Amino acid sequence: MRRKWILIFFIPVLLILISSYLFFSRHSFEDFAMDMFRREIASSTLDLHYTLTDPDAWNIAASDPSFGDLSEDALREEQAYLLDCRQQLDRYQKHHLSGEDSFTAELLDWWIQGQLEAGELYYYQEPLGPTLGIQAQLPILLAEYPFRSEEDIDTYLSLLKSMPAYFQQIADFEQEKSEQGLFMNDEILERVLEQCQSLLSVDESHFLVTSFRERLDKCDFLTSDRQIAYEAQNLRALRQYVISSYQNLCRTLELLRGTGTNPLGLYHTPEGIRYYEHLLHYSIGTSRSIPQIHRMLELQMESDYETILYALHQGTSLPAQNISEKTPEEILSDLQGQIRDDFPETSDIHWQIKDVPESLENFLSP
Repeated sequence: MRRKWILIFFIPVLLILISSYLFFSRHSFEDFAMDMFRREIASSTLDLHYTLTDPDAWNIAASDPSFGDLSEDALREEQAYLLDCRQQLDRYQKHHLSGEDSFTAELLDWWIQGQLEAGELYYYQEPLGPTLGIQAQLPILLAEYPFRSEEDIDTYLSLLKSMPAYFQQIADFEQEKSEQGLFMNDEILERVLEQCQSLLSVDESHFLVTSFRERLDKCDFLTSDRQIAYEAQNLRALRQYVISSYQNLCRTLELLRGTGTNPLGLYHTPEGIRYYEHLLHYSIGTSRSIPQIHRMLELQMESDYETILYALHQGTSLPAQNISEKTPEEILSDLQGQIRDDFPETSDIHWQIKDVPESLENFLSP
C-alpha cells in the first residue's frame, strides 16, 4: 500500500516537472521578453514608427493605424495580461536566469508593477496637461512623423482619420474623471482650451500642411503627380478629421467647466500622495521617499546659498549670462561641453534644430 501511495504521489510530480521542462525549453525567457516588447510597441502606431524603422525585422505584423486605446475595457484587458505576465515572469525567475536575463527580468518586474499601479490609479492620470498634454504634443509628433516609404504616408493619413475616435475616448475619460471628482480646475482648463483652439484654423501655411509638404519633398520615390495628390489628401484630412476632433473635445471640456473643484493639487485628493509617489518611482525612477527628497532639496539650497554668499564676501562677481543672447546652436554646443564633467563622451550624434510652430509658441516647452 505504501509503495502504491508513493507511486500515486510521484506520477503527478513527474508530470509537473516534465511539463515545466517542456514549457521552458519551448518558450525561452528571451522569447517571453520579446513577445512583451512586440505587444507593447505595437499598441501605438506612433510609438512603433518612432522606435523601429523596420518592424518586419522584429516579426511585428502590420495592423490598423492607431493612437492606442484609452477605454476602460482596454484597461481591464491590459491589467489581466500584465497579471499573467507577472506569473510567467515569476516562474522564469525561479529557474535561475543568467546574469543579463536576470537583470532584464528585474526591470520587467519593476515595469509590470508600475503599470499595475497605474491601472489602480487610472483616473489620477491626466492626458490633457497644459504643457505636455496630448492636445499639444500630438501635432508635433505628427509634424515630425518620418516618411520612409509610400506606405508610411498612407499610414499617416489613416492616423489622421482615426483621430475623432481617439479624441472621443479622451473626452469620455475626462467625463469619467469629472464623475470621480478628479477633473482639472478651471484655470488649467482654460489653458488647455486655448491650446486646442489655436489649432482650429487650417490653411496652406499651417505647420501640419507645410511640414507634410517638406517631408514629401524628400521622398524621391514619389512622382510629382503623386505628391500633389497626397498634399490634397492631407489638407482634406486635416479639415475633416483633425479640426473636428479638437472641436468636439472643446465642446466636452466646456460642458465640464466648473466640475473641477480642487484648486490645491494632488495632495488634496484621496489618493493624491500615493499617485505622486508612483510618479516619483516610475516616471522619475527614484526609490527615495518624499521626506528624503525634501531634505535633499533643502540641503542643496542651503549649500548653494552659502556658496553664493561666500563668493560675494570674497568680492567675486557672479557671472552674468543671458541665454537669450545665444543662438540655439551655441547653447547646445555649450551644454555638450558642460556635461563632460558628469557623463562619458559619446560618438558624434546628429541633431537638427527646428522652430516651435507659431501657433504653439505660448504652450510648448521646447
